[in-house]
Amino acid sequence: RLRSYNVALGSLTHWLHNLAVSKATPAILNATPYGAYFIFGTLNVVMAICAFWLPETKGVSFIESDRN
Repeated sequence: RLRSYNVALGSLTHWLHNLAVSKATPAILNATPYGAYFIFGTLNVVMAICAFWLPETKGVSFIESDRN
């Protein structure tokens, strides 16, 4: 019942974040030539570290993960 709303919300946030990045990148590159790479690189490292706290779902069916 909530799956379609969650998928729509995930898609919306994905598009909004893409819009924010595409609008912010030229301004950041004009301000400092390396600033955008430092910011995006830092975010990538932080997200890679956060990925260790996500549960492993390999081999678990979609229905089984939905029950938990």
